[in-house]
Amino acid sequence: MTPSSTHLVLIPSYNPGARVFSTVQAALDQWAPVWVVVDGSTDHSEHRLSEMAASEPNLRVWVLPKNGGKGAAVGAGVGAGAGVSARTAPPKPRRNRRTASISSR
Repeated sequence: MTPSSTHLVLIPSYNPGARVFSTVQAALDQWAPVWVVVDGSTDHSEHRLSEMAASEPNLRVWVLPKNGGKGAAVGAGVGAGAGVSARTAPPKPRRNRRTASISSR
């Protein structure tokens, strides 16, 4: 796949667990480049993501020292890619504990 020079997949990440690795691989299977911003995670996912990036030229990983929220992670990624159009997925639906219904935030 020829990497895009104008668009990228930006994945903000905070304590995602093992799911992030399959998510990143699925993104790479469909698009290049893919950038991941690890937003102060304490699950050590940045180590394996960095290993993936070392062997995958279309993957870049940034690690923020402390959690600043999704906006900070997206801002860091967009700032790193000035001049490149970035788009993120909407937030996951959240379960309302009182009514056990699904709602978006």
